[in-house]
Amino acid sequence: MNKREQVFVSSTYEDLKEARDTVIFGLLEADCFPAGMELFPASNASQWELIKSIIDDSDYYLLIIAGRYGSVDETGISYTEKEFDYAVATNKPIVVFAHKSPESLPGTATDQNDDLRAKLASFREKACTGRTVKFWTQKEELPGMAAMALNNLRKFNPAVGWVRGDKAMTPEMESEIADLKTRLVESESKLHDSLDQDSRPMFEDLAIGEAKATFEFQAQEPDFYEYVKGEITMTWNEILATVGPAFFTAGVDEDIAARLQDKAAESNGGRGYSDFTVSFRVAESVRIQFVAAGILTNAVDSGGRIIADHWMLTPRGRNLFFGLRAHRGPETARL
Repeated sequence: MNKREQVFVSSTYEDLKEARDTVIFGLLEADCFPAGMELFPASNASQWELIKSIIDDSDYYLLIIAGRYGSVDETGISYTEKEFDYAVATNKPIVVFAHKSPESLPGTATDQNDDLRAKLASFREKACTGRTVKFWTQKEELPGMAAMALNNLRKFNPAVGWVRGDKAMTPEMESEIADLKTRLVESESKLHDSLDQDSRPMFEDLAIGEAKATFEFQAQEPDFYEYVKGEITMTWNEILATVGPAFFTAGVDEDIAARLQDKAAESNGGRGYSDFTVSFRVAESVRIQFVAAGILTNAVDSGGRIIADHWMLTPRGRNLFFGLRAHRGPETARL
C-alpha cells in the first residue's frame, strides 16, 4: 500500500526562508508532505493550538537551526523552541539540521542581542543532544540531507502516513474487519454476562445519583492570557451522562478529564476563556466513585485479559447511562 508521510518543518523564518525552501523541495522529491506554521506567526492561544494540531498530524519533525533564536512569546520562549518541545513531548521522531558554523553567518542572519544569543545557544545544545543531527553550511546541501534523513526515518521509525481513500481498504481487509466485528460482538455479550456480579455498589451509603460533586478547572483568560481557576458543581448522574460515552469499550482517566474539560468550556464559553484543563486527580476521583458504585469495571480484551488502567461500563452502568441520555415519551426530541 502506497503511503506518504507528513513532515513538520520548523525553523525561524526571515533568515532561513531559502534554506527552508530547499528542504521542502527535498522532502517533496522524497514523496512526502511537508508541513509547518512559521509563515503564520503564533501570536495567540488559538494559533498555537492550530500549530500543535498540525504537529500531532505529522509523522516526523524536522528542525533547522542557524543563527537566530526567533520571535518569542510572552514567557520569552521562541515559537520554534515551543514547537520543538511539543514534538519531544508527543514522542515525534526528530531530525535536526544545525548550521555547522553559525558564527560565520552575516549579521543580518544572526541575533545581535546577547540575551537572544544565549537562548539560541541553550536551545541548540538541547536540540542537538541525544538525537540525529546533520550539520550544514550551504543551503544546497539540504535537499539531499532531507531525502536521506527521510529514508532513515522510514527504515528505523516507520510511521502511519497518509493513504489515498480509494487505496486504503482491500477486499481482504474488509472481510477481516467484518469477521473481527462479529467476534467482538460475541465477546462483549459474554463479557457483559460475566460482569453482572460486579455491578453492585460496594457501599449502601455511597454518594451517587442526584448527590452533587464540585470539581475545579483551569482556563486561559481572554485578555491577558493568564490562567484562572473556576469550579463546576454537577450531580453524579450529570457526570455519568457526560463521561459515559468514553467507556462503552475501554476508556482511561484522560477521557474523563477531556469530557469534563469540554463541559467546563461549554459552561463558561460566554466569557471568552480557552484552553480548559481538568486535573488528573479529578478524573481519578470520578473513576474511583463509579467503580465503587458498580458503574465502571476493569476493561478486558477479546481473550478475557484485563487491560491495565482501562475501564468500561458494567451492565448496570450502561442501563444507568441510557436511562439518563435516551429520550423517552411522544414529544419531539431536541438533539
